[in-house]
Amino acid sequence: MSKIVEQWLLFQHVGLEFTPLSKPFKTREQAETAREKYPERLRKTGHIAQGEVLFLHRSTASWR
Repeated sequence: MSKIVEQWLLFQHVGLEFTPLSKPFKTREQAETAREKYPERLRKTGHIAQGEVLFLHRSTASWR
């Protein structure tokens, strides 16, 4: 059985390229706290953004 896991990530757009800046966080609040560590001019101009990432995890348990 598969389940979807929501995590948050800081990233930067360079042209059309997506560049992750952090490891995935479990909550939005953790991502916001990490984003506040960057200079305000980068945060306000949208150079550094945060977004939700969905991961599909498959169970490794087998049915017997």
